[in-house]
Amino acid sequence: DTAWRDGKATDERWHLRRDGSRFWGSGTMTALHYADDSLRGFLKVFRDATEKRRETETLAFLRDLTDAVIGLRQPGAILGVAQKMLGEHLQATGCVYYELGTDGEMLTIIRDWASGLPSITGTYPVDTFGSLVASAIREGRLLTVHEVAGEIPSNAGGRVLEKLGIRALVCAPLSRAGRVVAGVAVNSSVPREWAAHEIELV
Repeated sequence: DTAWRDGKATDERWHLRRDGSRFWGSGTMTALHYADDSLRGFLKVFRDATEKRRETETLAFLRDLTDAVIGLRQPGAILGVAQKMLGEHLQATGCVYYELGTDGEMLTIIRDWASGLPSITGTYPVDTFGSLVASAIREGRLLTVHEVAGEIPSNAGGRVLEKLGIRALVCAPLSRAGRVVAGVAVNSSVPREWAAHEIELV
């Protein structure tokens, strides 16, 4: 109606591909006329603007996060706000911050945010979470798991993670002076295809 009435209309919104994935479509519809000014039809130009939309959303989130913590002074308060906001922004089930002991054998989950899962704060041997997770933590490697059941054998940590209600996760290391000292893990209670921009944000 707008294109017919005004000659041009724009449309930006989420669309579904045939495979079920979402993309942000940006389109313009322009009315075409004959020489006598009668309507001939419409020309629609449509493009996938998902990447630009994601960048806009990420920048908005980082701005909101900065605004939320800028007046806070206690590390625990800053951490709590950051975890909750990150978890909710990614529509995740949990967000954990841990510190790694100097020997690489023990880790302490200082604080966690969880939606529908019990808290797992406390000190644990790194191997508690299985060999795959433990080696990634010790080596300071980014670990991305889309489906625990299909990617981590039960005897390599899959059983433990599933018992905790974790079906997918992104675990990112934090280093200081070349040594892994801590990390952030975001998890989901259902299998999930983490997008590149989500992994980068974590």
